[in-house]
Amino acid sequence: MKVPFPGKLPLYFFADAGAFDKAKVNSLKSETDYMFDAGVEIRILPKVLSIYLPFFYSQNIKDVYEDFPDRYDTYLKKIRFELNLSKLNPFTLRDQIRF
Repeated sequence: MKVPFPGKLPLYFFADAGAFDKAKVNSLKSETDYMFDAGVEIRILPKVLSIYLPFFYSQNIKDVYEDFPDRYDTYLKKIRFELNLSKLNPFTLRDQIRF
């Protein structure tokens, strides 16, 4: 889910949620677990390039961050990028860039 910030800024609030079967992860009995994250999306090029800055996440995501401190030791390593290669037509991109 994405909700735009008020005004003309290319900023959006985002929230993601998902579910998974813990049995596939830990070989336990079948049990569903849920995860979520939320934060701010910055759209650099609409529908092509976005940056996601997470501010809130579920405990199981925090556990992964703690289990792999070498991969997620700074906030910068938790930032995600979205690049839609199918939208990289140079002729339409030229028209979308605003100066």
